[in-house]
Parts: sequence; structure tokens; C-alpha cells
Amino acid sequence: MPIDAEHKKAITAASRAVKAQERANAALAKATAKKDAEDARVKKAAAAAKSKKTAAAKNAVARARAAKSKAIEAVKTARASVTEANAAVKDAMSAIDTIKKKEAAKEKAVASFLAKWEKAYNRSAAAAAKKKSRRKKKTRRKKKA
Repeated sequence: MPIDAEHKKAITAASRAVKAQERANAALAKATAKKDAEDARVKKAAAAAKSKKTAAAKNAVARARAAKSKAIEAVKTARASVTEANAAVKDAMSAIDTIKKKEAAKEKAVASFLAKWEKAYNRSAAAAAKKKSRRKKKTRRKKKA
């Protein structure tokens, strides 16, 4: 439950960051799977090139290696985006935590002030009651005299 507008904005930012993190993790998984597939393709092409020793087989190995290097670059990019997304989530969560701590400190300060105020009020009310009772006693004595 949002405390105030600032807290609501922080929660919204955190949910967006979490969604971006999920997308980045999915992209990383996809890129890793593609890299593994390209790796298998390179091994298969290399085995075929060893047995056939034709220009087409050698070209297939070269194409497979190029595709594998592209896949490796895609994995590196995906890892970088995952790192960024994790940092964004961490920042958003710390912003929410900061707002909660600020609100708790505010409530503590209000409670402290209220306790002091009540104590002072009770003291002044007791003093007023005591003063009033003294006045009544004095007036009674005057009537008797």
C-alpha cells in the first residue's frame, strides 16, 4: 500500500525495473541457447570437413564459426543488459526502502512530540485543577470568617 505519491512512483519504477529484468533474463537465456546451438553446428561442420575435405565443407565451417562469434557477442550484450537491469532493480528497491525509513522516522518523531505534549498538557491541567481547588478553599475560609 503506497504511503504517499513519492512512494507510489517508486513502486511503479520498481515494478517496471523488475519487468525489464525479466525480459533481460529471457533474452540472455535465448542468446545462450543460440550460442550452444551454434557451437554444436561448428563441431558438426568441422567433423564433416575432416571427412569430406571439400571447399563447401570448409566454407560451412567458416560460416558456422562466424555465426558462433555473433552468438557469443549476443550473449555478452545480454549479460550486460542483465547487469544493468539488476542494478536498476536494486536502485528502485533502495528508493522504496529509503521512503519507508523516512516515514518511520516521521512517525517516531510525531509520537515523541505527542508524548511530550500530553505530558506537558497533563501537568498544566493538574496545576490548573490544584489552583482551582485552592481558590475554593480560600473562598470557604472567607465566608466562615
